[in-house]
Amino acid sequence: MTSQHQQAAGSAHPQGYPEGRVDGPALLYGGVGLALSVAMQVIGLFKKGDARLLDVLIDPVFNNSAPDQLSMMVLVPVTAFFCFGIAFAVLDSAGMWRRVILGVTAFVVVIAMVPTLAVWDIYFSPFLPAVGIFWTWFCTLMYVNHHVMPCEFLDSNLPTTPTSKVSQPEQPRQKKPKDPNAKYAPKNLKDD
Repeated sequence: MTSQHQQAAGSAHPQGYPEGRVDGPALLYGGVGLALSVAMQVIGLFKKGDARLLDVLIDPVFNNSAPDQLSMMVLVPVTAFFCFGIAFAVLDSAGMWRRVILGVTAFVVVIAMVPTLAVWDIYFSPFLPAVGIFWTWFCTLMYVNHHVMPCEFLDSNLPTTPTSKVSQPEQPRQKKPKDPNAKYAPKNLKDD
């Protein structure tokens, strides 16, 4: 992308930043966020947090009964949906304020799933998706800060033709004959 494109787009990036992509980095950072959160769950780093949250919710929400808990077979696809969704959304949104709002909104939705599923006596552990969302969001923000994304100059008024336009030279104007039918007369014949 040229410096004219960056200036026309109102990009905050200085000259020299490469043009970013959406597809590959979204798959990469979504996969990294998912892998990190699943690894932390398998290692058992969320057990203490789950136990504390369940203790807080057991009396007022679940009426001292043991709620059903979602298995890893449900939590991992939910986390994958959020990780890849936030990665694609952040990478394809222009403006830092939109990217911040997307991350905060996804995080709030995950936290709001705890009381929502508690209505049906299901305990939803927010730690796995929350860590995946945060890590994916953080990685994609770092990526967009070091690249000029296609969406940042998509709506700008850039010329669609190349700046060094080559036009055909104008042909010299032909003199109009006095007689309108003279142009059809043979040229090799002379009038006597």
